[in-house]
Amino acid sequence: DAGDAGVASAQSQLASTRVTAPFSGVVEARLQQPGELAAPGQPVVRLVGSGTVKVEAGVPERYAGEIEQGTRVQVMPNAYEAEPRGGRVSFVGTAIDEGSRTFPVEIAVENADRTLKPSMVVRLEVTRQVLEGAIVVPTEAVVRDERGTSVFVVAQDTSGTVARRQTVELGPNAGDTVVLASGVEAGQQVIVSGAGTLAEGDAVRVTETVELAAAAPGRSGTASARRATGDAVLRED
Repeated sequence: DAGDAGVASAQSQLASTRVTAPFSGVVEARLQQPGELAAPGQPVVRLVGSGTVKVEAGVPERYAGEIEQGTRVQVMPNAYEAEPRGGRVSFVGTAIDEGSRTFPVEIAVENADRTLKPSMVVRLEVTRQVLEGAIVVPTEAVVRDERGTSVFVVAQDTSGTVARRQTVELGPNAGDTVVLASGVEAGQQVIVSGAGTLAEGDAVRVTETVELAAAAPGRSGTASARRATGDAVLRED
């Protein structure tokens, strides 16, 4: 009857006064005041997720075959002294932007400490390839001249500890390190400091051994070939 219809209408209107957030987070801005009439689709609050953020970026089209869902990414904030953190690609677009010749990707990043803010600009390093058992050295250890590409290793002869030149073939590079695809065996010590001024047979003295993040110089390990994609923007998840 009319009474029941009125009650149902009132209950429907009452239900419309409650706004339920689609995810947990923190209200950063209230866009409507109590008692105001909000039109359908009109924002009432700005809600920021507290657990995971989404990074939107564009990747050059030449890397389209190397980026997929689950690819590891290193996220480095530009704005202030925030620690880099890892994430994974959660979405890979298929359409290429005709202006920038990039395709869109989204990266899910944990943000429990709320260090990363919406619309913040960050830089990304995307893992393109993982090489097992790779020998990795700093790029400054590589000597390029008319004889080709080589490194100097520590060797022993009758006069003592000397430098020996070995021709190498380079593999992928990652930041200030490069993979030696051939020419050096695991266990050899590669000379880094002053390599460009050495000559075959020069006497050397080992003063410091440096361990790299991917692998120690002259030792086998795992190397990740990365590519910086440039600036990216954080969005609310």
